[in-house]
Amino acid sequence: ITSEDNFCLLYCILAKLYASGIPANSRQDANVYKKYLKNFNLNGIKFPIHPDEIHILEEKNKKFCFGVNVFLECNQEIYLYRQHEMEEESLKKNIINVLLLEGINDNNEKIFHYILIQDINLFLQKKYRNTTGVFSYANSITCSKCFAKFRSVYKKERHEEICSSHQKSTLLFKRKGEIIKYSRPWASYPH
Repeated sequence: ITSEDNFCLLYCILAKLYASGIPANSRQDANVYKKYLKNFNLNGIKFPIHPDEIHILEEKNKKFCFGVNVFLECNQEIYLYRQHEMEEESLKKNIINVLLLEGINDNNEKIFHYILIQDINLFLQKKYRNTTGVFSYANSITCSKCFAKFRSVYKKERHEEICSSHQKSTLLFKRKGEIIKYSRPWASYPH
């Protein structure tokens, strides 16, 4: 969404919440979303908002029932920087995934810009190159709670029945002679 102000994260949230009522050819224009800004409680929130302060925006605007996940790109790898902590089941349709870009402006100041991720499955899809140089993409479906990937909707739905939204995924590295035991039962299922 193209904008000259510091409300890019808000525009991403508004685009996700109100996209169905906005013509497709106008969704990149920030002016389309400005009429919805008055519905948000922005008191005490400084923009551009730092990812560590997004929980304040979520708390002050609980009536919209949304949660924001922030991803970063570093050395051509994607990392989850911040995961929402909302519990409501209705949140499933209002999870806003954004990519945070960092840069330097003309005054040598660090600046941030948020970009809406429309489809998390496409965004996190693995890209492969065959021996002839042709690219192809893995067909996978991503869990919205822990970002595990699955090859079928059935496996993902089965996984989500036991996936906890408050247990963050962590990588374990095995020490020599150590046996790794998983604390989450879904980790024993093949993906």
